[in-house]
Amino acid sequence: MFFGIALKRFVRANRPASGNRRPDRDALAAFEGRLPKELLELWRKHGFGFYGASQVRLIDPAIWQPVLDRWIETPPDAVARVPVMILPFGQIVYYRKLPGAEDIALIDPVSRRGDVLSHDPVAFFNEVLTDPARRYDLTREALRRAAEREQGALTGNAVYVVDRKLLAMQMLKIEKTDALDLHKRLRDQVDIEAMPDMPKPDTLAAALPPDHLHDFVDAPDKPEGALYLSVYIDWYKALWLGRDGTYRLLYWRIHHKTGAHSEIRAYRGSYAWRTDRDPGDRMVELNMVLRKDSLGSDGDDMDLVAAHLNGTDLLLLKSGLGSMATKIGRNDTFRCDSDVYVRTALTEPIPQHGEDTIGVSAVEDLPASLRALVHTKPLVAQIIEIPDKTVAEDGTLMVTVDLGTNDGLRMNMPMMSPAQDAKSLHGWVWRLDETQCGVGLDIEDPDDQTSWPEVGDVLTTRAE
Repeated sequence: MFFGIALKRFVRANRPASGNRRPDRDALAAFEGRLPKELLELWRKHGFGFYGASQVRLIDPAIWQPVLDRWIETPPDAVARVPVMILPFGQIVYYRKLPGAEDIALIDPVSRRGDVLSHDPVAFFNEVLTDPARRYDLTREALRRAAEREQGALTGNAVYVVDRKLLAMQMLKIEKTDALDLHKRLRDQVDIEAMPDMPKPDTLAAALPPDHLHDFVDAPDKPEGALYLSVYIDWYKALWLGRDGTYRLLYWRIHHKTGAHSEIRAYRGSYAWRTDRDPGDRMVELNMVLRKDSLGSDGDDMDLVAAHLNGTDLLLLKSGLGSMATKIGRNDTFRCDSDVYVRTALTEPIPQHGEDTIGVSAVEDLPASLRALVHTKPLVAQIIEIPDKTVAEDGTLMVTVDLGTNDGLRMNMPMMSPAQDAKSLHGWVWRLDETQCGVGLDIEDPDDQTSWPEVGDVLTTRAE
């Protein structure tokens, strides 16, 4: 069966699947002169479908041409590009007929990058795809085998998809999905990213998902309830506390390009006020049964500390008090982010990101549990080690100081040179240790080592 065609070496090394579909005469005729005759011969003999254990798949260009055209816009008089193959992770392999030449190239929808694979279409099939080492790299064979063990072999129009967020954390999660759907979704993302940002909603009534507006529409007008809002960039949380001991809590996100609502999670239940004996703060406890689609942070909203600052009623996530204290210790303000609920009404303006800070005129006004974490007096440390005098790509240099968590240092706590110090070093606590924390210092001019830190230099949590 392998003799008599130009791509017989490819067929020998990559046995065609039994379910492959041969195109009819009209389909073959449509690509006469547009594709190499050797490829049309392969279609005629063995059809569209999977080839070999690596599961490369020959595709019908009539179906895939619109997909490729979305990735690479081709004017009518420009070089013709014709999709001919899909690789196991969704990359499109296509043929280009150039002036006086031709080649085989690839576009990866995940990385959004392309590459030329061969300047000889016949050699691509008979040499690249028959060389185990070259095919191994092209099909990402180690990952493909892991995907096949986890999800089974590919069938129909399926490709594998790797969860890139988990992969960055050295966790492997692979799923199957329809190849056309994958390309549409990824190309839609590109188009959305090119759109201008939508104006942010100016009130809570405008921000709420329409299907959930009725849960909060009456809350501000009832004397027995209180409405709170937490906003951080595109993420929103609305909390209504009723005098009857019930609450409504809604999480959602508003896409900054499309204005679409997503990641909506609604909770209802009972709540109770209580007072901590030590340190005496007023607390709200929400009775929450986490949903199956809840994020890991949903449970942080169960325990809230009441506060009143500058005429504003607040509810503070107990789990976020350390982060708030760090910010207050730096400049006597803290940002109303995902750790802070602000009492509001449906028609009150929502502060824009960057404008949502609250000044702390007196530390004594803070809840006791937060006040205990704020450093009103500076912590003073000394650099005792510079492990590697190499500035990282982000412009930071790691140093070790002689203070640790036992002394009050916390993650992301600012560290800087004392006032009047000529070096003006500044950075953040990046590595925690009980007695010797690591600090990442910003190096403004890597070429000027006279401004670099040295062992013995002093850093403090407040420059004043």
